[in-house]
Amino acid sequence: MGDDMLEVNVRYSGKKFTVRTAANALALERRLNEILPGVHRKKLISGGKTLILSEKEVLRDGMSVLLLGSTENAIVSKPSSLPRMKNDLSSSGVDAERSVVPVGFKKVPLTASSWGRAPEYGFQRIETLNNAFLPDHQRASDILEELASDPGILRVMEACKWKVGCLSEMMPEARKIIY
Repeated sequence: MGDDMLEVNVRYSGKKFTVRTAANALALERRLNEILPGVHRKKLISGGKTLILSEKEVLRDGMSVLLLGSTENAIVSKPSSLPRMKNDLSSSGVDAERSVVPVGFKKVPLTASSWGRAPEYGFQRIETLNNAFLPDHQRASDILEELASDPGILRVMEACKWKVGCLSEMMPEARKIIY
């Protein structure tokens, strides 16, 4: 093999292996086609970025790449005789759809106060503009409450140890400041 060959660490379907290839993504894909001929619709990801399968996409020696793709055996067809839940628009179908919780998810309280303790980090108070020219005072309040009690936002604020004195609505003209 020539001097322009490099080694790329590839992860696919829980397995890790090293591939010797030329220094571009297209050559890596061709080499992976030889190694894994049954994998279809390949996507290569490195550093959170999808690699473009071309000769211009340069690889580095020792870089890690995640291979996404599916095999014929992994593709499961659903029998057409079973009704789809989303097609059942009756109240029982809507209730059944709402009752499904994806695996790995858990329900979290919507407000910090429902955790039984006041959060140390987060928003201290919420203020909306009481202005006669702004018609949706309640909607603005609901949006701010939703943001202030968002579990993801609260976890980030706790991880960074952020305390915000006031989460406030801004005047529509203030959008120019943000952008």
